[in-house]
Amino acid sequence: MAVITLKNIQDCYAYGKRIAEGEIEISTASKSIANTGMDKGSAQIYLKCVQSMIQGERYTGTVKEMAVSYFLTAIKSDYGFDGLKKALGSLKMHLEYQSSYQNLPGMKRIYEKFDALLLEQNSTQSTCQ
Repeated sequence: MAVITLKNIQDCYAYGKRIAEGEIEISTASKSIANTGMDKGSAQIYLKCVQSMIQGERYTGTVKEMAVSYFLTAIKSDYGFDGLKKALGSLKMHLEYQSSYQNLPGMKRIYEKFDALLLEQNSTQSTCQ
């Protein structure tokens, strides 16, 4: 089993964003990423995670904590706080789904960290109005 690198995660985000925006199919993207050394099946799971986060939908595949943190940061950068809110909804649904299979304390901490950013943003907006 190959190690999933930061470069793989970055590639998955870039392709996953294009999938979410309807520019490319997941099968084409996973083949391209597999050519860089990432397992095609793993690439599909990571791509689905990005697509689901951008669209605010549940995903069921397990991805590394580092990847989820990277995806949330990139989504906030590309789509703002509204995009981050959708992505956190997706992560919350994922955590609820996974709770019957495994405990994911690291993912819960990531969720809480980014949720705190949203709360801080909402608080700042409230005081500025």
